Amino acid sequence: MLKKLYQWKKLFGNQLINFVALLSLLSMPIVIGGDASSFEDMKYTDVVAKLNEKGFTNIQLRRSNNLINGWVNKEGTVKSISVNGNSKFKGADSFYHDTPIIIVVYTFEDEGCEEITDKAD
Repeated sequence: MLKKLYQWKKLFGNQLINFVALLSLLSMPIVIGGDASSFEDMKYTDVVAKLNEKGFTNIQLRRSNNLINGWVNKEGTVKSISVNGNSKFKGADSFYHDTPIIIVVYTFEDEGCEEITDKAD
């Protein structure tokens, strides 16, 4: 197999090696790196950036629409997060890059955080 890969590299250059490396990375689970509760009250943009940096690609945002004055919970912070429907995951848990991650964000009723259009159930 290695000899064949070397022959292909001669024909196609480093693009083939990069493609094979990418394919192998996409098929490996990624350690999430934090308990579900560790993401709560963080800015949702920071959480999305952190998860994207790790390689997760299926991140969905939902509005909570339950803030009244924003004193206790701040608009734009994470209310809850679930990975593949599990909201009690641990930091050492690992998931595939395309596993659905749903982040519910504290928002006021139909205002603020306009880029988040879906409402939480």
